[in-house]
Amino acid sequence: MNFWIGTSGFQYAEWKGNFYPEDLPTAKMLPFYAERFSTTEINYTFHRIPAPKTIDNWKAQTPEKFRFALKAPQKITHWSKLRDCVDTLEYFCKVVTGLGDRLGPILFQLPPAFKKDADVLSSFLREFPAMRAAFEFRHESWFDDEIFDLLKSRNIALCIADTDTIATPGKITADYGTSGFAAKIIKRRTSNVGQNSSASRNRIGMTLSSISSTKKAASGRNSRTRWSACWNKADASCRWSDRCGFGDQHWGSDWIARGDTRHA
Repeated sequence: MNFWIGTSGFQYAEWKGNFYPEDLPTAKMLPFYAERFSTTEINYTFHRIPAPKTIDNWKAQTPEKFRFALKAPQKITHWSKLRDCVDTLEYFCKVVTGLGDRLGPILFQLPPAFKKDADVLSSFLREFPAMRAAFEFRHESWFDDEIFDLLKSRNIALCIADTDTIATPGKITADYGTSGFAAKIIKRRTSNVGQNSSASRNRIGMTLSSISSTKKAASGRNSRTRWSACWNKADASCRWSDRCGFGDQHWGSDWIARGDTRHA
């Protein structure tokens, strides 16, 4: 089983002097990051669909095993709320497939006020092409078997997002086999606390426990299922060393980048 570990975004000036060298040009952040982590969640695509040239640049600056989790455009998730957005969806998917094997799941992060509508979700999934994707529901009404079964019927992942306001049930709704990216996506958001604080250590420990438990659950289903974890950019840093216990790790650095740069 492989793990893809990364952060939400990578291009942050406040990481210079902590994660990035002080004199590293912005244009070289992605290749530096990709040498140390194996995935990143791209929020840029939430605001605008990238040009093909941008896609080619991302692809050229990362190794073959790197994966981009792209946030779906807000026009789909927030403005249209999954309704009447086929043209935007088709164009977006056409552009991002230019990443080839580096394309991970498309993340559909729904607004907090968007309550369960199984008919809308079912209709949207019928229009969605055969691509890897994950849904991050931010209203508790979505968390029931009807929705989980809908996701399973299309082999779409449930994003396990643990925030200060909501905790997603640990349901497995997808299995992408040997070529898949993430059957379960775990996102941990924390406040911007220091590395050595008990709150930081507890949060990181909770994440590791969650990944470990789902790893065990997956062993009876398909040992080649892929899993990933993304940390929000405001997370505290963590020295992984050897204590994670995940076997075949995919990261090349022992740092989780963080926004708080006071502690080097």
